[in-house]
Amino acid sequence: MMMKPIVWVPSRVLGLDTETLQPLGERRWVWMAAQAASVSYSDAMDELAVVDALSTGRVPSKFFAHVCTLFDEVPLQIVIMACSQVARQSRITMDMVWKNVAMLTRLVAARRTTVWGVSDG
Repeated sequence: MMMKPIVWVPSRVLGLDTETLQPLGERRWVWMAAQAASVSYSDAMDELAVVDALSTGRVPSKFFAHVCTLFDEVPLQIVIMACSQVARQSRITMDMVWKNVAMLTRLVAARRTTVWGVSDG
């Protein structure tokens, strides 16, 4: 019996179907990211705040903790797909979004910095 290679973890993180490795259907990734980042807070972060943060690298002080939660606790698939959605909607490159992510993770002192390609140095 031939065993199937384990590709579900990386494929799911990248937003791919585990069987076909085709992109998952369009979803409200930015909305999901905003909701997930707001679970522990009384003031919810909205989609526009997520788009603004990821597309500019700036975050209003009232959403500082939300952005930290976004990068430290929200499932990687949601954050990655939200970044991709922001790039498409804002008509900016993914490189620019990743630079903003790196800037934001340093700004909020996120703990999962290695996931986002941010070094301590």
